[in-house]
Amino acid sequence: MQLYQGRSVERIGTPTTTVRLRRPIGDGIELTGDYLFSHADLSGRESSLRDPSSVTDPSTARHDDRSRATVDTHVADLAIAARLNDTTTLHGAYRYDGRAQRGDVTERNEFGVLETATGYLLKANTVSGDVEWRPRSNLSLRGGMRFVQQGANFSQAVRKVGTTTYGAIADARWSPWQPLDLFARYEHAQVDDPLVAAGGFVNGVTIPEREIALTFTNRGRAGFRWRPRANVTLQYQLLADSRENATFAARTESLGHSVGVSWAPLETLTFFGGYTRRDLAQNADVRFPPTYGITLSSQSGSEDVITSELRWDFGALGQRFTTGWTFSWVKVDEALRPRLEPDGGARTPWALDRTYAMALLEWHHPWMEPSIEAGVADYGEPQRPRNDYRATIVTFKVTKRFTFGGS
Repeated sequence: MQLYQGRSVERIGTPTTTVRLRRPIGDGIELTGDYLFSHADLSGRESSLRDPSSVTDPSTARHDDRSRATVDTHVADLAIAARLNDTTTLHGAYRYDGRAQRGDVTERNEFGVLETATGYLLKANTVSGDVEWRPRSNLSLRGGMRFVQQGANFSQAVRKVGTTTYGAIADARWSPWQPLDLFARYEHAQVDDPLVAAGGFVNGVTIPEREIALTFTNRGRAGFRWRPRANVTLQYQLLADSRENATFAARTESLGHSVGVSWAPLETLTFFGGYTRRDLAQNADVRFPPTYGITLSSQSGSEDVITSELRWDFGALGQRFTTGWTFSWVKVDEALRPRLEPDGGARTPWALDRTYAMALLEWHHPWMEPSIEAGVADYGEPQRPRNDYRATIVTFKVTKRFTFGGS
C-alpha cells in the first residue's frame, strides 16, 4: 500500500436550561419549583482512503463512517410547605426525572453498508410527604414517607421494565449552643416488584429465574457543623448504608467518613477543603459456567477522595468578576473474589486514580454573565492501562437572570 489518508471529526454540545420559581400564598403556604433541561449532542465522522491498487474493487478503497448520539434530560421539582401552627409544618414534594438517549451509526466499507440504531428511556416519579415539628427554637424533628415509581424502556429489550419503591424518612436537627449544629437522618426503602432475570436450560443444567435487585435498604447519616470563629466552619459526617436481597444472599454494606473545613478570610474570598473515606463490602451468590454451581462472590475495598475549592469576587475596570479553582483527587482500591480470569490467583484487583483541576473566570455584567472554565482530567487504571486518558475541557457559559413581579 502506497497511499492512505484518514480524517476524523467529532463535535460535542451540551446546552442546559434551568428555571426556578418561588411563590408564597398568604402567610402560611409557600410553593417552590425547579426545572432543568439538558441536551447533549455528540456527532462524529471518519473517512479513510486507501491506494486503489491495493484492493480488488477500487470502489471499496474509500471508507465512510458516521455516528450521532443525543441525550435529553428533564428534571422537574415541585414542593409545598404549609404551616399548620407555630410549631408544625406539613411538607410535600414531587420530582420527575427522565433521560432519553438515541444513537445511530452508519458504516460504508467493502462489505457494504451497515446501519444500526439504539436508544433508551429512563424515568422516575417521586412523591414524598412529611411533617416537621419544632418543639423548641433550636430543635427540629421530621418524619414521613416516600414513594418512587421507576420505568425503563430499551430499544433492544423485549419488554419494558419498572419497579416501585416505598419507605420511611426521618430527620432530626439540634443546636445545643449557637456555634454547633447536630444532625441525623434515616432513610428506609423497600422494593415490592424487583427486576427478575429469566431462567433457562444450559449444557444440561437448569438455571432458575432469580431477582437481580437489592430490595431492602437502610441508610443512616449523622454529623455536626461547628463554627469556632465567624469565618471558619468545621464539619463532619458519618454515612452508613446497607442494602440486601436474601433470595440470592446479596448484601452491600458501606461506611463513610467525611470531614471538611471552610475559611473566609475576606467577605469576597472563600476556601473549602475536604477529605472522604469510604469502606465497602459486597456479597452475592453467582453461577459460573460450565457447571453453573452457586458460588459466593465478594467485592471489598476502599475509596479516598480529596476536594478543594476557592472562590474570589473582585472588581476591575468598573465591573465585578469571580475567579477560583476546583480540584479533586479520587483513589479506589478494590478486589473481587473469586478470580474470574484464567491466569490464576485468588482475587481480581481493581484500582483507579483520577485527578481533576479546573479554573474559572466569570464576568457579572448587568445584562448577562458570561464565564469560561478550563480544566484538565487525568484518569488511570493500573490493571487496565487501555482505559487511561488525559483530557482538556474548556466550557463557555452565558447566564441571564430574570426577575418578575414587584414589591
